[in-house]
Amino acid sequence: MSALRVLHLTRDLPPATKGGISTAVHGLARASAGFGIEAAVASFDAWRPLARAHARGAQAAPAEERGLRVLRLHGPGDLPALAPFAEAFRPDLLHVHHGMLWEAATGLRARLGVPALKTVHVLQAELQRQRRVLRAGTNLSLAAQRRAVEEADAVHVPCADAARSLLRDHPRAEGRLHVLGFGLEDSEAARRAAARERPFAPRLLYAGRFAEVKGTGELLSAWPAVAGRVPGARLCLAGGLPGNRQGERRFRRRTAEREAAATGLEWPGWLAPEALAEEMARAELLCCPGWFETFDQSLLEGMLHGLPAVATAAGGHLELVADGITGLLVPPREPAALAEALGALLGQPALARRLGRAAADQARRRWLWERLGGAWGALYAAAVGRRP
Repeated sequence: MSALRVLHLTRDLPPATKGGISTAVHGLARASAGFGIEAAVASFDAWRPLARAHARGAQAAPAEERGLRVLRLHGPGDLPALAPFAEAFRPDLLHVHHGMLWEAATGLRARLGVPALKTVHVLQAELQRQRRVLRAGTNLSLAAQRRAVEEADAVHVPCADAARSLLRDHPRAEGRLHVLGFGLEDSEAARRAAARERPFAPRLLYAGRFAEVKGTGELLSAWPAVAGRVPGARLCLAGGLPGNRQGERRFRRRTAEREAAATGLEWPGWLAPEALAEEMARAELLCCPGWFETFDQSLLEGMLHGLPAVATAAGGHLELVADGITGLLVPPREPAALAEALGALLGQPALARRLGRAAADQARRRWLWERLGGAWGALYAAAVGRRP
């Protein structure tokens, strides 16, 4: 039997990285060859559906990037290149990673006569409930995701808690739903970092977007208590809102009072993967305070680097963090509980190092792509109706 061919439709493929989705999709596509899948990627980078065609009339063209066949599209003017790219690749399956790309996917599905798998990386309805602002028909991302989940031939979510939430809103998806986490690739630098052959320094890392649903506000509220409890404690907030400077400024204005009350803060901005890995090597602890994450790629990367995590007990964190063994779980949206857990680990170096070693061991035993290849191969085979 010939190898399955999977065409990914995503946004912001590295090096245009804008978060965990970018990293997870890139890793999956690159690892696919190792489990008998041929992959190509159409990446809608910094996609703006209403953007005008390129001023100089440049045409999107496929390119080989680190062993992957990639087409990068930046606006509607590039869309004519998508169908020829797909036809030349001849996929057996479309793997769609963003609801806003579903319309393009449905056109390809009809043209090529192949099924489409929709991964739900962000549960739009769940986040709207968390914000307590769910209103039908007022959110384009929510509407697009609803349509994609209802129409897809198969649906995928990265964790069991996300599956329960999705079925609450889409009970008809049950027979088409697959649950499987993403992986990551090991490196010598990550192994050296996990060894932690240096004196303990009470340094905490947050890596990701700045947003209320990401728990950034709760972390800033919790930090003064932590800094007062642990002498010399530092908090590195590595992140922001990539491509949205205005939104980042608005967020910083909203949190200005909490920032002013804190000491030991560092704001390096949104970091490239190599720079973020360096910060993970310098830190002793990772904080993942999001209200609901379907997976959390940065948490997994931190584990690989030997960082225990203080994370919220929701979504993918429940599957990534073994409470008291590889990190600590706290209730979402509770700064006092977050401060207590952070202070407990930053103030107890032996405990933090022990949990960090266990986190690194779990990441390598369970979450490397080579461990997950068989399961991903079976998922893709099921999505196209083949026997694995």
